[in-house]
Amino acid sequence: MSLLSNPIAIRMILVLFAAGFSFAMAVIIIRRMRKSLSNETSAIPATLTLEQLPLQTYNAVIQQLKQQKHELLAQQQEDHRRARNSENVSAAILSNLSSGVVFFGSNGLARQANPAAKSILGIGSLAGMDTASLFRGAVLVGAPAGKPTVAADAVLQVIHEGKSLKRVEHTT
Repeated sequence: MSLLSNPIAIRMILVLFAAGFSFAMAVIIIRRMRKSLSNETSAIPATLTLEQLPLQTYNAVIQQLKQQKHELLAQQQEDHRRARNSENVSAAILSNLSSGVVFFGSNGLARQANPAAKSILGIGSLAGMDTASLFRGAVLVGAPAGKPTVAADAVLQVIHEGKSLKRVEHTT
């Protein structure tokens, strides 16, 4: 008698009853769904006529192409997300470097620069500028005394021909 007067025991019995009822209902629903699915599949003719075969094959191919297109779009979105994350990390690392760094595109125009490069060159925004505008008056250190090498030309040679460039200093 003391067990039925305990409110916790009564709650446990009610929860147990509710769980058992839910389980029984789930079993009944699953059995009905299986039965209805088996009835639907038995309604499909087992043999296809020659006229139905190309149409069904066409529909299967279209469905497969739609699925592949969806997978491709998801992959492209993932690639774009990775590229943005990589650019953000690169920009964060680049902005914390104390030496000046400038990225150039294959056309010789500046794409990106860190704050140190902007202050060294004395230009607020380097993006889209060509090498001649950026390195006006700069020559290579160690160039022959009679014939100084212009830094803008040396950078273009690095971009187009892959020659190495050691160090550049600005002459006044």
